[in-house]
Amino acid sequence: MRVSSAQFFAASSASMQNTQSNLLTLQQQIASGIALTSAGDNPSAFGQMAQLQQTQDANDQYQSNRDTTDARLTSVSSALTNLVTTLQQGKQTLVGANTSLMTESQRVGVLAQVKQQYQQLLSTANQRDAAGVALFGGANGTTDPFTNTGGSVQYVGSGQPPVVQVSQNISMPNSVAGDSVFVRIPNSDASNPNANQSIFKTYEKLITALSTPINAATQATDVANLQKAVQTAQGNLDNAYQVALQAQVTVGTQQAQLTTLNSSGSNYGEQLKEQISKLQSVDYTSAISQFSQQQVSLQAAQKTFTAMQGMSLFQYINP
Repeated sequence: MRVSSAQFFAASSASMQNTQSNLLTLQQQIASGIALTSAGDNPSAFGQMAQLQQTQDANDQYQSNRDTTDARLTSVSSALTNLVTTLQQGKQTLVGANTSLMTESQRVGVLAQVKQQYQQLLSTANQRDAAGVALFGGANGTTDPFTNTGGSVQYVGSGQPPVVQVSQNISMPNSVAGDSVFVRIPNSDASNPNANQSIFKTYEKLITALSTPINAATQATDVANLQKAVQTAQGNLDNAYQVALQAQVTVGTQQAQLTTLNSSGSNYGEQLKEQISKLQSVDYTSAISQFSQQQVSLQAAQKTFTAMQGMSLFQYINP
């Protein structure tokens, strides 16, 4: 089959344009170091890279979630430390108050300490993180979870705190429930042993008992009644103290888990980056070799094309 001059020139021109396009692509890849910029460069590799990038984005988001959760848990841990410290102070105060020899001046002094601890507990219960979100408010962190109405503190939070996904398969709360730490405290009162009593109710009853003056005429009875109230409060504070310690352990365990996840997440992230880089980056040895081959091919095609143009022109002049 004969090929006309027009067909030859068209085919040769298209081939050279394709080679020039390949050379330009290789030149850009060598200059930028990036082999994949679009699906057209290598559909299969580009698809793999896109999937890896999605996985990397998810891994980065988990890292961000862990950082945010750890920062909040650090604030929670600090608040729990304050709680434990106040409860320790309360326990020490009541050790001194648990005596049948209490005087009126001692009662007044103990009452002042107990009232101060009560306010410290309320401040801790309504403590907020750096973003201004209540630590123990549960899902609702915009308002104080504990309110003092007429000398009685009530929990108005929303229960369980938000749960955050910190890895592909692990989620954890970013705080502890306020009612579990401050409200649902086992009652040491022998008359009602199965009931719970909030820390605040314990202090409120204690404040009421300590607010009753010791009358000289009825001193023995007054002191005995006060001592009984102090002993009941001691048992409740012991229970509250244990609950607070357990909450500290829970938060510490969560933060330790976050540290472990950060390490594994970081290693996984590096593996993903390496895989993406292998798919995306230029193999300079191969690219330069292809560039040289394409250049030689283009030069040869150009020479052949020029020679054929001359022959065709000569045949046209000398038929």
